[in-house]
Amino acid sequence: MIPQRIVAIGSNSLFGGVYPIDESKTAPLTYWKKGYFYLMNDATELENSVKDVCKSENVPYFDIWSEWMKEDYRQWLFEDGLHANAVGHQRIFDKLRDFLDMTN
Repeated sequence: MIPQRIVAIGSNSLFGGVYPIDESKTAPLTYWKKGYFYLMNDATELENSVKDVCKSENVPYFDIWSEWMKEDYRQWLFEDGLHANAVGHQRIFDKLRDFLDMTN
């Protein structure tokens, strides 16, 4: 489903990948959909799928994952272990601004 949506949107788009999660807080989820698990393997699979489709369809891809994996990314996650906190969003913004400057 994701590959078809990426292709349907077209090349005037930019896709941002996902960022890694803190599995100690998402397996199982305790705040939403109790009993469900969101695992690092799931996030990795999604990241790789989106990246591969963007590459094959020549859609610009903003890679958050690789940048965050260089350091202890958990410091940039909200307490749920799944979403970026304020500092994480600032990091994403800064990197995205640099990325857009490079592609224009």
